[in-house]
Amino acid sequence: MNRSMPWSEVAAIHGGQAGVTVKGGLVSSVLISLNKKDPYGNEISDDKIRYHVRRVARGDSWIAAFFRSMKEDKPLLVFQKLGVNDWMGRGPHKVTHIEDAPKECFVTLEKM
Repeated sequence: MNRSMPWSEVAAIHGGQAGVTVKGGLVSSVLISLNKKDPYGNEISDDKIRYHVRRVARGDSWIAAFFRSMKEDKPLLVFQKLGVNDWMGRGPHKVTHIEDAPKECFVTLEKM
């Protein structure tokens, strides 16, 4: 997938502006930004992504979906924001580790 795409194409696959899309209790896709002004602290290195999830609003249900996705070894799609209306589909990833804490968690995603 690793290609540039407009928001309209990402939204058609991802389904909205929330950072995580859950379908049937499993994470189907995530949005990631590495902008220095981004408050989430997401990181990409090699074929791994460290994805930050806060325990607010939908955060708890997202975290439960990440745990289920990891347990069931289900792939999810990753879309990285490069700029205004400029996104990169990074292809399928799987959840390999979750650091869970009371206020947040960090999810490790590995490229498949």
